[in-house]
Amino acid sequence: MGIIRWTAKGMKLAGDILDSDDVEKWVISKGQALVERKLTGLPVKLIAGQYRAKRQVRADILGEVNGNEILRSAIETNLAALPSLIEKTAREVGGTGPSAACERKSNFVLTLCPRELVVKRYTKYVVDSLKDSALLLKYEQLPEQFLAKSARLSEESYFAERSRPDIGPRCRVVGTEPDFEWQLGETNGHYYIGYLYSGGDDLNVKAKAKEFDAFVTSARPKLDGMLAKLNAASMASFLEQMRRIL
Repeated sequence: MGIIRWTAKGMKLAGDILDSDDVEKWVISKGQALVERKLTGLPVKLIAGQYRAKRQVRADILGEVNGNEILRSAIETNLAALPSLIEKTAREVGGTGPSAACERKSNFVLTLCPRELVVKRYTKYVVDSLKDSALLLKYEQLPEQFLAKSARLSEESYFAERSRPDIGPRCRVVGTEPDFEWQLGETNGHYYIGYLYSGGDDLNVKAKAKEFDAFVTSARPKLDGMLAKLNAASMASFLEQMRRIL
């Protein structure tokens, strides 16, 4: 997979879409039929022939996929949906998740948004949007593998990037915590997402942004304190409410 970078200007996919390691694993596990077809064009079906056939299949896939600008554009477009999916997930946590996961004041909400919720939703969105591409359909399960990997790498870049783009005029990533073990899956950590609950306010308005920043400064320690006090029983209930969002 190429390099996925998030900056204040947005998301950029640089380099190849697929790398040789991803294709090699797929050829070994699922691509034997293509290898056999390549072997029919070789003079002898010996070990060298198998090696040459696998190498040719790998080169064909890499050339076809990495050279397709329409597919690249579609992947970039779908990966760029991450900020809006984070906002949607955060608002669901704030609306139907554990009440302890949110702090509210007037029209402001600050919520904990576990990365695992974001990663699972984002991965499903990217895979479902692109797996049936005419170019990818002939490679059984390869689309799911590399598209899921693309989503994971994109989220990792977004989470780590301090100059990530704002989600929108009514929602902000106001902090991150990389190490908290949520026990919701493989991904630890969470986002702190602040947003306006309703109305026509805009966080780009200086006075509103100042009020919002003051709210976040006072609310975040309360959420951290809540997490520190969760015992085993309350954590189990907390996690069950979080899983329902998925």
